[in-house]
Amino acid sequence: GDYMHFNVECLEEFPKVSSTCPGSHVPVLQFGSVFKSTEILPNAIPMPVPTESGIYCFKSWVRNNHQDVCKALKYKESELEWENLIPQVVWRGTDFGYLNHINSLYRPSIQNVIDGKVDTSEGVDKRAEGVRVMREAYDGIWPRWKGVVLTSEAELEAEEKGTLPWVDIKFSKPSVAIKKKDIQYDQFKEYGIPAIGEGIYGEELKKYKYHIDLGGGGGTTWSGTMQKLAMPGLLFHHETPTKDYIHDFMKPWVHYVPVAPDLR
Repeated sequence: GDYMHFNVECLEEFPKVSSTCPGSHVPVLQFGSVFKSTEILPNAIPMPVPTESGIYCFKSWVRNNHQDVCKALKYKESELEWENLIPQVVWRGTDFGYLNHINSLYRPSIQNVIDGKVDTSEGVDKRAEGVRVMREAYDGIWPRWKGVVLTSEAELEAEEKGTLPWVDIKFSKPSVAIKKKDIQYDQFKEYGIPAIGEGIYGEELKKYKYHIDLGGGGGTTWSGTMQKLAMPGLLFHHETPTKDYIHDFMKPWVHYVPVAPDLR
């Protein structure tokens, strides 16, 4: 799963152990995300996820004595130089939850954020009002939606200055767990919040100077972090309460620039 789930009875009886609530000395292999805090399941061992760029690439890396990576993490040789990369922070991904059940953050909707809070008076800029209201809701919404708010603000500013927005964080698609009509993306766009963007993948994505790996359901992006590390640009790594196995091999300010959970 995205991250480790708890048996409520085990939490209530902690640190008492039983056949259903093993002690901390028993290793638990988690093929997904685990909590960084050693006070929460210190015996949990993060493992590569069962995907092509996960466990299969890890196996290939081990077999090649840590000297080579698998095809899924390789990109065509490019003549792109740092100064020629597009100077923009870019992200595309799914409108998915963020550490559900362990925080109070939420996915914004027209009803819970926009309705009744936007000034609809004649002559008022509807888009600017929508962005203002979303900024007021910023602290309570999921990180990926925080990125959408930052993008909306950047696009308004760029339009005024005639420049490229410094950030382009948008969803390439909604979560498979929800219906697109329930999120009302078109209405958000009318209020200056273009949450859905054109797809940017592989060879096109590597042309950007800055990347960010925004955490999802388990607090991480699984394969997204490795894929972006393999690109020419700089990775802004989203620090959250959880980690994947690859994070133990990564060093801040060497392999990436750390970004706070709320993106500030």
